[in-house]
Amino acid sequence: MNSFFKFLPAVLIIISSTVQANAHPPKAMDIEFDNESRMINLTLKHNVRDNKEHFINKVQVYVDGNLAVIQNFGSQTDKKCQKISYILVDAEIGSEIKIISACSMGGNLTRTFTVKESKKPQTKK
Repeated sequence: MNSFFKFLPAVLIIISSTVQANAHPPKAMDIEFDNESRMINLTLKHNVRDNKEHFINKVQVYVDGNLAVIQNFGSQTDKKCQKISYILVDAEIGSEIKIISACSMGGNLTRTFTVKESKKPQTKK
């Protein structure tokens, strides 16, 4: 029993390192916003081996500092990314949109986007 407790810290460190090695935040975020429809399309790039076990699990969208959308996920669109769209009724020219995406195994990616006057959809990569 005594030798078990000697090796327990080493085992816990190895297990912890394995989980942390697989955890990573989303790699990139493509944002497209259409002023007319106020539709925001997001592509959250997050390469994984199994999109049912390791995925983008939460997205929060703020418009001018106010929480507009919060959505939890149980899986990812595919093994490369999570694709989502929202209508942001309070977004207008000059609004700052902040998007926070989180990985189910740890890490997050935050991007901000300012709505500009445009007849074409605006994009940010």
